Amino acid sequence: MKRQHGNALFLILIAVALFAALSYAVTNSGRGGSGIDKEQASLYAAQIVQYASLMEQTIARMQLINGCGDDEIAFWHDSNGDGSFTSADDYYNNGSADECFLYKPEGGGLTFQAPDAAWLDGVSTSETFYGEYLFNGSVCIDGFGCHTDGTADNSELMLFLPFIKKDICVELARNTNGLASGEPVVEGDDAWVNNTFKGNYHDGRQLDSSFGVRTGCFEGDNTPPSDTYVYFHVLINRE
Repeated sequence: MKRQHGNALFLILIAVALFAALSYAVTNSGRGGSGIDKEQASLYAAQIVQYASLMEQTIARMQLINGCGDDEIAFWHDSNGDGSFTSADDYYNNGSADECFLYKPEGGGLTFQAPDAAWLDGVSTSETFYGEYLFNGSVCIDGFGCHTDGTADNSELMLFLPFIKKDICVELARNTNGLASGEPVVEGDDAWVNNTFKGNYHDGRQLDSSFGVRTGCFEGDNTPPSDTYVYFHVLINRE
């Protein structure tokens, strides 16, 4: 009975995430950008939000049904495509139980989907995390729980997708960052850190430009390099 309730809840959460992504695409389809077609940019933005929302809802299910703690969520996946989970794969972490792995059948059961090349700027290919998701436990969102006590409780569990096209970033930012000028907000070198999450949180750098916002997009200033655009999504708000 518990398993049936859990499956029903998971299907409901997926339906909510898909409806939110569809509503997002419809709401933004009439707004413009430059470089790529505005409807195409809106569609890509909706796809990004949909997958991030599905991750968030799946993690919430693992915590509710499987009892996974904030520090037990694992993103280890078969990144080299050899059909097995080994230490050669990204986010190698053998310290969590299988039911807390996002990409294992015993856990979240998600299939890992690499970012679509059509989302990316095509010019930052030599940069770290180009074409990859960054799962991070070292950044906090101002307005969610950032504080200055110097402890790891400061940080959210975050998803970043760097080096996306500006037009897509504009679409992502319109309804989240209060974008009015047509340009994504510029975030300084507190924007992110290149730490991959393997169960450990660190005293968080503060994402100032997106006060109280769970998902959005900004222009990187120093880290990552200037004139690059970064999507973010809070997977666990640890306020």
